[in-house]
Amino acid sequence: MSSTLHFFLQQCVARGASDLFLSAGARPSIRLEGRYTPLSAPVVSEKHLLNLIQRILSTEQLQTYQRNRALDIAYTLPDQSRFRINLSYQRGAPFLVARHIKHQIPEPGQLGLPEGVAELSLHENGLILFCGNTGSGKSTSLAAMVEHRNTHVPGHILAIEDPIEFWFEHKLCMVNQREIGADAHSCADALRHAVRESPDMLMVGEIRDFETARQVVSFSETGHLCLSSLHATSSAQAIQRLINYYPESARSSLLMDLALNLKAVVCQRLVPGINGRRVLATEVLMNTPLVAERIQSGRLDDIAEAIDRTQDSGAETMDQSLFRLFKAARISAETAVKYADSKVNMSLLIRFGPQATRKRQQDGRYSDVGATGNLSVRSANAMACADRALKLVR
Repeated sequence: MSSTLHFFLQQCVARGASDLFLSAGARPSIRLEGRYTPLSAPVVSEKHLLNLIQRILSTEQLQTYQRNRALDIAYTLPDQSRFRINLSYQRGAPFLVARHIKHQIPEPGQLGLPEGVAELSLHENGLILFCGNTGSGKSTSLAAMVEHRNTHVPGHILAIEDPIEFWFEHKLCMVNQREIGADAHSCADALRHAVRESPDMLMVGEIRDFETARQVVSFSETGHLCLSSLHATSSAQAIQRLINYYPESARSSLLMDLALNLKAVVCQRLVPGINGRRVLATEVLMNTPLVAERIQSGRLDDIAEAIDRTQDSGAETMDQSLFRLFKAARISAETAVKYADSKVNMSLLIRFGPQATRKRQQDGRYSDVGATGNLSVRSANAMACADRALKLVR
């Protein structure tokens, strides 16, 4: 056991930090409400850090780390505080990042997920994907969805994780959790046996390769509900990333499968709140007939427009989510504009409101701004209008 590592991890818990960073030649640091903050501690030497790592690994884990130059493990302190630890190397020296995993699994609503998203976890079949950057809360949202089903519908839930993060109690459901490396040789191996284990819901921590993607999609086709996550910054990008895992010859078939079986894609973004704590903003794609048609035809560039046109289904663009948070006084106007996909459009929403903004767009006074942030100007008056709106929130 490493008392020094325990001290740093306990500091992480005490301060409410999400991450601890230990890198040879640098001071220990934490991430608090999204901000990187060095601790008042000496620089960690390569020898000391390697010694700390060796003390928390089994012989087999150490061999895997040295062979693969990377390893993910779950780690628990004596006070039962839990962490997901990623071990890697940088410039030939060890590097450790520990993510604090809170004991209590929040309700989807407590996280800020929109109404309707939680109810997706009660469906009998289909595929639900969560996406976002690293640290955007995807794992926590997956856990909240699993727990929501666990407390509302009897059945069997199977979770395949690398490593296990949240521990679930058996409530209305039996929840079995398989950890890669401990309970299964690989994610693909665990998935091959999943159908025979008769789960009503399958949760796969992350899709990282073709075999995992193929089996997750296949599982959703066989009358089961499947949840997983991807690293992507929008619903369209998440679908494209899934497609990119497949060989060219299989992509048309995949598009058909997704059009039929995809339930929703939830893209997450944690943004600074007025009270200093981060707030969850979401893009929610619901697989309506319009969205299914766009997916089947491969028109992923039209996904954002389809989300905007299907709000009655519970869909929501990222900018609509940010505007909703601004109207609820949870984030500032500056934050809404900074994190918006369409910065000019967000400025205009704040200035004129949704109805007036939409009418001005329809009248051709200005056009929207895409994720690139480039304004397509239809007239000199349009640019002047956008400039005035931007100045309002700067």
